[in-house]
Amino acid sequence: MTGLPDLEVGCEICGLRSRRGDLSLEEFTATIPAGSSLHLPSGIAVYDRDAEPISMIHWMWLIEFHPEYKIVRHTHSGEGEPWISTVWLGLDHAFHFEGDQTPIIFETMIFGGAHDQYQERYATEEQARDGHARAELRVTT
Repeated sequence: MTGLPDLEVGCEICGLRSRRGDLSLEEFTATIPAGSSLHLPSGIAVYDRDAEPISMIHWMWLIEFHPEYKIVRHTHSGEGEPWISTVWLGLDHAFHFEGDQTPIIFETMIFGGAHDQYQERYATEEQARDGHARAELRVTT
């Protein structure tokens, strides 16, 4: 189903253990103890890859049981070469100082080499894919 090994995973929040991908969102939600405080601080929001708002529980389910969902693209040419990672963060990283309410939910980072820790963030998956391509050019020039 996911292309990842069929590993057992455990949720650090609720302690539930399951095979990766075995639980539906509804089943996962049912495992959250009644009265749990799983609310985000005021002004913080989470979104799916299409920038549609989702609940904190839905975000946790994606992170814990579908880790492949967050991977947009990874590039690594080999031993000793920089690693380029572009991922969906879900958590809005925009500051919204000047009225623009567009969520920033994707990130590209370079690890290693001359551009170690270089980072760009984006609002859309298309922007993230374009940014990943720019990062690839950055490490090869």
